[in-house]
Amino acid sequence: MTYTNQELSDWLRTCATDGNPPKMKDVDKANGPTVGTYLHRFGSWSDALTAAGFEPELAGRQYSSGELLDHLHTIAEDGVAPTKEDTRVAEGPSPSTYQYRFASWSEALLLAGFGKTPAPEYTDQTLIDHLQQLGFEDIPPTIEQVQAADGPAVQNYYQRFGTWKRALTMAGFATE
Repeated sequence: MTYTNQELSDWLRTCATDGNPPKMKDVDKANGPTVGTYLHRFGSWSDALTAAGFEPELAGRQYSSGELLDHLHTIAEDGVAPTKEDTRVAEGPSPSTYQYRFASWSEALLLAGFGKTPAPEYTDQTLIDHLQQLGFEDIPPTIEQVQAADGPAVQNYYQRFGTWKRALTMAGFATE
């Protein structure tokens, strides 16, 4: 479905609570446009919130790196590294906050002292399906969108398909 900018902004205001802008996880749980739609249309979550009339300083709390890493330990169970989903359901920063601050979810876990977690094995079809879910009509997802989403990491696409362009081509997106 194609949404106008006005419809997208209206939906964000609908998802807002107490005048505060919605978080990405709140929008993804609602029955409406996906976060990927907003990222494609506006370029960033912050820009989408601004377009919907939210003040930039209300777009989210600023966390120090130490607070973020401490939060990972708070939500970890029995010393096991938390998942992105654990972070989504817990109070506090979203997984994308970690990815933007530390360049990747894995790097945040590594810096928090959880060590490197082995990459799960994904089938070609699982990887292709994930790209198709994140894409918008005939617009392929960006590396940043894959990093911000739950599911396979960008490294999995490089390992399986060799290049980002080939991964997008295998998922049915036209590349130049």
